[in-house]
Amino acid sequence: MTANADHSPRILVIDDKEANCRLLRKILAGALIGDVMCVADARQAAAAFAKFAPDLVLLDWHLPQLDGPTVLQQIRSLNTEGTFLPIIVLAGGMNAELKNTALLAGAADCLATPFDHAEILLRIQNLADLRAVQIELKEQNKTLKKRMRERTVKLDQALKKLEGAQEKIVQGERLDALRGMARGMTLDFQKPLGTILGCGELVYSKCREEVKNQALAGTMQAILAAARDCVQTVNRLGEFQRPGEPSDIRAPVDVNALVRNALAITEPRWKNEASERGAIFRVQADCSGTLTITGSGGELRNAVVQLVANAIEAMPGGGTLTVRSRQEEERAVIEVIDTGVGMTPETRARCLEPFYTTKTGSGAGFGLAMVYGCVTRHDGEMEIETTPGAGTTVRLVLPLSPSKKQNSADP
Repeated sequence: MTANADHSPRILVIDDKEANCRLLRKILAGALIGDVMCVADARQAAAAFAKFAPDLVLLDWHLPQLDGPTVLQQIRSLNTEGTFLPIIVLAGGMNAELKNTALLAGAADCLATPFDHAEILLRIQNLADLRAVQIELKEQNKTLKKRMRERTVKLDQALKKLEGAQEKIVQGERLDALRGMARGMTLDFQKPLGTILGCGELVYSKCREEVKNQALAGTMQAILAAARDCVQTVNRLGEFQRPGEPSDIRAPVDVNALVRNALAITEPRWKNEASERGAIFRVQADCSGTLTITGSGGELRNAVVQLVANAIEAMPGGGTLTVRSRQEEERAVIEVIDTGVGMTPETRARCLEPFYTTKTGSGAGFGLAMVYGCVTRHDGEMEIETTPGAGTTVRLVLPLSPSKKQNSADP
């Protein structure tokens, strides 16, 4: 007979008659139940219960210090673990009214004294086994709930990964479509723009040297300037859509030197110009280890410069800018972190599209698109985490050089 897998049931006997206690000890010892505590003073029953933590209670209903119902309620109130606690009421002259009162008060069973030895052992065994089963079920329920919580967490994580993967697929398809459009636009505009510039230069020269018409020459100069701006825009659009080519020059690039150079190039913007308008920037570089990747140092440096410029613009009143580089498995990670205005969900969804911009009056919307094109050509990934009003983190993940030799390089 066991109350659980770890020990035989502990029995608490509450009876003011010493003879009954001795008899019960003898009966239970004969049944190999040696863990028995007897309490003669009912006023000590609650303290004994709390200390002994029994699996079953034998309670004399007629106690001189406290009556049975009071002791029973005290014991039940102490059973805070919520498991089934069998209490067997013992009483002389057991009748239907007393039995109903005891059962309504929470007793599990009632026995008349003097009791039959075999009967009390069977009832104790049945109730102790029932308690053991309920304790085991409760533990199994706890285990199941824990597993359900763990699996729920894993499902949530898997769902977030799936949503992230779907978002990347949708974004990739959108950007592929934009690349195709950009490729067509680049080809369509290059030839007519070349014609405009060539003919414009000729007309401008004739206006100055032969016609001697300065007003017309000025007009032609404005036309040429606008055409050159268009050429620059087309070239930037070409950089967005251009895939990596085998002919591209690739050399070792020191990532940490690249980060430091990017901050040095942008220092006039986040230090001198910012101080003139009263903005204060806390700029810090956090570079660890020695990281070397293979690629175009100038192109990658320009990408980081663009990200730093974007971060500064996102903090018009000043803030903290952190540029961090580190190794993550076989990849180099560059993070540009700002405490600026962040992006709305719509802006985050479209920020890599060329021509999309939230700036008013300036900006063609090529910055992040060019950075994305650069990273893609270097077989890397670009990740953006942003919260409106709390800042943005742009993460460039690039493969380390296969040689693993961290030599000095042209950043």
